[in-house]
Amino acid sequence: MKTQVLKARRRVRKAWQFLTSYIPSRRNGDLFSHVRTFCMFVGYPRSGHTLVGSLIDAHPRAIISNELNVIGHVKRGFSKDQIYTLIVANSQAFAKSGSEWNGYHYAVRHQWQGRCETLEVIGDKRGAGTIRQLRANPGLFERMQRTIDADLRFIHVIRNPFDNISTIVRRHRWPLEQAISYYFGLCRTVADLKTLAGTEAMLDVFHEQLIARPSDEISAICRFLGLEPYPDYVRDCAGIIFPAPRHTRTEVAWSPELVASVGLQARAVPWLQHYGYDA
Repeated sequence: MKTQVLKARRRVRKAWQFLTSYIPSRRNGDLFSHVRTFCMFVGYPRSGHTLVGSLIDAHPRAIISNELNVIGHVKRGFSKDQIYTLIVANSQAFAKSGSEWNGYHYAVRHQWQGRCETLEVIGDKRGAGTIRQLRANPGLFERMQRTIDADLRFIHVIRNPFDNISTIVRRHRWPLEQAISYYFGLCRTVADLKTLAGTEAMLDVFHEQLIARPSDEISAICRFLGLEPYPDYVRDCAGIIFPAPRHTRTEVAWSPELVASVGLQARAVPWLQHYGYDA
């Protein structure tokens, strides 16, 4: 009975979203007329997607929603303008809430979170959720392209796999072996998407490099999306970057055998080859 009630509530919520986004979307043609790039995130849980999405959302010519689940809306038949309308509303609500997510604060003072001058780049931050849905239904990629009708760009945020896997273990209370299998399954889907979308449509952002060289990495993200890396914008964004990455690998009991197994699998993934338990 409880499950049925929850499903009914979800159906009502989705229907309400459709109705409440339809009318405003008819009035937002001018706002969306300059959009040329749609930005999505792919990758792994707790890699730093929320941080990167918040930094892009702070740009005066970009709006990025937080966990809107754009692919889910594509599956349910929402139009481009409806999805764009929901993205703007989500970004505004996230900014009004203080840009807080999972205990971290991502507000960039003096910049443009939740609003814009001229909207050229729009998108949604939902890294692991996006890749899971594409993994289950690869045909969604082409449907997404048709619906969005813009240059589709992907941000792939990468972190030390031992930290990613350890966080999955702690959040889901999974055995290490299960978390390892899940993580490398996501890696395979990212590799397939790189082939499908083309390597030029995906930017690898290494979490550790973003922390070590924030201004350079933020500027590179802007260039990838066709945004101007304004000096004051880059400075204010760099100011909220964490001083050091959190090493959650030390919070989980890793056996030597599992450390070796992850190291061996990581060496077969091009973007993970330089990582190790102690590196």
